[in-house]
Amino acid sequence: MRLPLYLSSEDEKIRFYEDSFIEGKFGINLLPTYFETVVSLVYVILIIRLINGDKNKHQWLWAKKLSYAFVPVIFIHLAGTILMRIEPVYSFSYAYLQYIGLAFLILIVAYNLMYRSELIKATQVAFKYKNSKMGRAQIEEYTALVKQCFEKERPFLDPFFNQSQLANAIGISNNNLSQALNAGVEMTFTDLVNKYRVEEMKRRLCDNRYKNLTLLAIGYDVGFNSKSSMARNFKKFTGTTPSQYLKKNAAHPIG
Repeated sequence: MRLPLYLSSEDEKIRFYEDSFIEGKFGINLLPTYFETVVSLVYVILIIRLINGDKNKHQWLWAKKLSYAFVPVIFIHLAGTILMRIEPVYSFSYAYLQYIGLAFLILIVAYNLMYRSELIKATQVAFKYKNSKMGRAQIEEYTALVKQCFEKERPFLDPFFNQSQLANAIGISNNNLSQALNAGVEMTFTDLVNKYRVEEMKRRLCDNRYKNLTLLAIGYDVGFNSKSSMARNFKKFTGTTPSQYLKKNAAHPIG
């Protein structure tokens, strides 16, 4: 679309500018815009399919919602181009709105990838420990000890439980524990503890013995120290809120 203009002479470029932005005479070819629209929609569809097929798709809900948000942007761009062909008046306000909107969406993507994405965290962890001399067998041994400790002793129920206590309990150094967790289960200590708390909370929400307790009381009992922490981590590991989970599973209680 742009190449003929870039390769034209200085006088031709000046004439194009005057015709387009002063006289309002646009020579717009809609075929590239139609192609651009189709390609963009295909990208959106493929992104949504990729997310739906991921086993941790609840962690990518923000990306799915953002993908849907791109659809009206695509059609606004198409409509604007068609209108410029029908009515040869260029609106700088439209251009500003279009590009500011796209920039805003890109910033949202960047923010989520940098601060919320487990994929980026896993990449950072892999880089941090890429020179580790800990072997696969040792990693599996340490992660097995961690799993045994969590399932038998259930230390995660203590809201003040920390990584040093776990390292002492299974008899390894703090550094080795960090490497084993990040390489073996691809989680930080905090995420692993919260995941166990969420699993315990899910079990109690379906247990009649806890039906008289509030959601917050159960959250405190399993080790969360605040309502926000409970809600945030429950949504992170299940893709739903505690109340939604309870409503869905109340018809099949255990105990």
